[in-house]
Amino acid sequence: MNCLFYRFIIFVDQKLNYKKTIIKVIQVNIFRSYFFLTPLFILLGVTGCGSSDSSGSSNESSKSVTTPINPETPSITKTPLLDWNQQSDTYICEALKKHNELTIGTTFTPREDDKNDNALRELEKILETTYTNDLKIISREPRISTLSVEMLNCAVLTSLRSLPQVKFVDPEYALPLLPEELFGFVLSLGGDDEILPYDEFNPAFYDAQSNDLGYTEFLDQSVVATTNTVSVMKDHQIQKIYDEFEFFGSPEIGVAVLENGVVPQYMDYLSASGYYQTQGFYTPNEDGAEPDGIHPQQSDMLYITQLIKPLMHHGSTMAARVYKVAPRVTIRSVRASSFIYWYKPSQFNSVTNAILELAVDPEIRVISASQGTIIHIHKIERAIEYFNAHDKIFVVAGGSSIPLFKKFVGIGFPANLPSTISASGIKDTELTNGEYVLGTAAHGGPENDFVVEGQDASSPSTAHTAGIISLIWSVNPRLSRQEIIDIFIESSHFYQRNGKKHPQFGWGKVNAYTAYKKAISR
Repeated sequence: MNCLFYRFIIFVDQKLNYKKTIIKVIQVNIFRSYFFLTPLFILLGVTGCGSSDSSGSSNESSKSVTTPINPETPSITKTPLLDWNQQSDTYICEALKKHNELTIGTTFTPREDDKNDNALRELEKILETTYTNDLKIISREPRISTLSVEMLNCAVLTSLRSLPQVKFVDPEYALPLLPEELFGFVLSLGGDDEILPYDEFNPAFYDAQSNDLGYTEFLDQSVVATTNTVSVMKDHQIQKIYDEFEFFGSPEIGVAVLENGVVPQYMDYLSASGYYQTQGFYTPNEDGAEPDGIHPQQSDMLYITQLIKPLMHHGSTMAARVYKVAPRVTIRSVRASSFIYWYKPSQFNSVTNAILELAVDPEIRVISASQGTIIHIHKIERAIEYFNAHDKIFVVAGGSSIPLFKKFVGIGFPANLPSTISASGIKDTELTNGEYVLGTAAHGGPENDFVVEGQDASSPSTAHTAGIISLIWSVNPRLSRQEIIDIFIESSHFYQRNGKKHPQFGWGKVNAYTAYKKAISR
């Protein structure tokens, strides 16, 4: 096994063109299905921490804690997210030896494109006159005031970071190590080559006038075993909206499922409604490469994802969850990265570009992102702020992992940001005597905003939350993003109980029926 693992690492190293990388193995864990995070972030060949503060996100970048931790809750130190901008110059330069691309951010104001472009031009002028022989500008993104540069002389990094125009620097480098038990884990999830099942009916075709069954009963006839949407509808009082108001959403509110794409056989099932579209943004690390399409690729996740069926189908199952909750809203499956865990520059770049493009897309008002990482990526943070500035809502998974690591891993990126709506899962309260208990793999923490009942992980919780938001927003599309967020908070469990956030479960689960009535009355 060790020999096989060693040969695999060499293979990965060659495929990613890190031919001189020295791999330092530390105990890590590959997490179970859905969006997963590891508390031990390891960089190839980059060891130790700099003298700078490495505690992760700055105060401005992390969500505030509305209420103090309950005295009865055990106090456990969580592993902080790595923030490159908080690391020493030496530490960053070591990373640049592995992948020489540095993102530099200057002054940024969401949606003020001209102002951002002018700020970027000012920084470019300084770089071109003062650092002519020290760096090379590769690309620019004026919408979020960032430059991508190649460092020719890393000795000037200290001087560069001291410029008042420079607000952050991020190396485009974040490749995690693979554990020795990787192959056993992959094979255990491999299963057989059975085609992913999909519904023999289309929820968008449900007609309350002509069908003897209620919508949730109608969905219960589904042959799909990969979702438990019907129970979510009942637990969150969504079925009362269907039964009492016969409302199933409207195409005015579109949801982009920011994922790894959908498998082909889901296309007919979803597209038959007329509200479903697909889009591809992910571009491999190759010069002049075009986006690789809308479907998960066999080369995803270091050429082994084809063996992990649940992760290959991740985008399909998440799109289906949104679709069943709100079958009349516009659904966009967006292949924004090659895998649900972001760990390389091509993913950072494609995710950023996808968010920016969706920000100006008039059909999209909500993003459902069951993806993320354990590093603070500032350009993605800015892209989300840009998206929100266009009166839209970004819903993201709080993170999932095996129970052992949940004690040490908090909410991941970008769910930790104040600009996102973080979702996670709790067990069925009928089985816990009404007590909130985190799902087997789901993460909790003060950055959490909402939870979905009967969910073991955060990915399905995110898709269902985005589906509920789109359903309620489509009741009254004139409402602003903040009004919708306020409605969700006011209709949530802990707000109604004491007006405060819980330190693990956020505002709790939402009563969709209450939110629906509030949206109508606004």
